[in-house]
Amino acid sequence: MFKPRLKMVTPLRKSTRHKPPQKSYSMPKLITIGNSVGMVISKALLESIDWKKGDSIEYEYDDIEKRLVVRNLTAEQRDSNAVHKPHREDY
Repeated sequence: MFKPRLKMVTPLRKSTRHKPPQKSYSMPKLITIGNSVGMVISKALLESIDWKKGDSIEYEYDDIEKRLVVRNLTAEQRDSNAVHKPHREDY
């Protein structure tokens, strides 16, 4: 008795070789928060510069260059404390 050999054929997938490389980081972006706008900064970036939730920040806008400068006052204070930490013999 003759049995034909059947082969399962699945649709071909497109090659992934031509996709642009994925970025491993995300740039800060503006989001809507209620009727305001906020900025999302990746957790990895914040950890790398020692910024923590609840830190006090200061910002300044340069109108000529259209630049927003954000400084973390709490992180600067932590750095200053680490450098100028009083020695035990000072007490």
